[in-house]
Amino acid sequence: MDLCDRDVPIHPYFNTMAKMLFLLTVFFIPASGMSVDVNHMSDQELVDYLNTNQHFFKAEVPTMSYEKCSGGYGIRAFQYGMTYGVCTGGAYNAKNCCKPHPFHPCGQHKGQPYYGDCLKNNEDTPSCRAQCQFGYNMDYNRDKIYANSAYQVYASEDAIRKEIFTNGPVQATFTAYSDLMYYKNGVYVRTWGKSEGGHVIKIIGWDVENGVKYWLVSNSWSSDWGDNGLFKIRRGTNECNIEAYVNAVIMNA
Repeated sequence: MDLCDRDVPIHPYFNTMAKMLFLLTVFFIPASGMSVDVNHMSDQELVDYLNTNQHFFKAEVPTMSYEKCSGGYGIRAFQYGMTYGVCTGGAYNAKNCCKPHPFHPCGQHKGQPYYGDCLKNNEDTPSCRAQCQFGYNMDYNRDKIYANSAYQVYASEDAIRKEIFTNGPVQATFTAYSDLMYYKNGVYVRTWGKSEGGHVIKIIGWDVENGVKYWLVSNSWSSDWGDNGLFKIRRGTNECNIEAYVNAVIMNA
């Protein structure tokens, strides 16, 4: 979908955190006009599905989330939401959702509860359960919300900005380099380090700092990383391929 043809004004700055509802997960990002009372959607359902349907992803998409941290295609998560829908989700031990995250946060994180050290090996994928947690006041199927459409955004700065302004945050896959792990503030531009592989994030806005255009990005490395879990990355130059693979989703109201 090429949004360059849409008659949408491009603003010099925009931050969806201040303007519209958005989700904390990179998997599902609602439209700005969404009227459903949903704070989070469960990524656990995606994990459950992959655990019980590995043959599909192994045959059709060899690097999908079936490979866990070895790669994948982010838009497949949106397509899953179109076909099967997703229930509400939340943080570990959350009670106001259908399926909270099943694993406790591990390690020490500033300003956050300490639940224990991280395991040396990955946790086993939980079995799929088509029901909400005990005590939640809504039926599993009634709790679900479905995606209406999922698509790749044209790889241009203007198209990405128009998509964010019109429909909300977008998902992007970029190349993460070693120096990003030490980011604290300012506009990130890769200066050193090797590629650590592809990484999926959420672009939530844009602005200019000290004459440098940037994307405002929500990361998944905890709130004690970067600028309270966010970072800024140079915009308009396809820094680290961040403008090359951008996906969007429209949720049903």
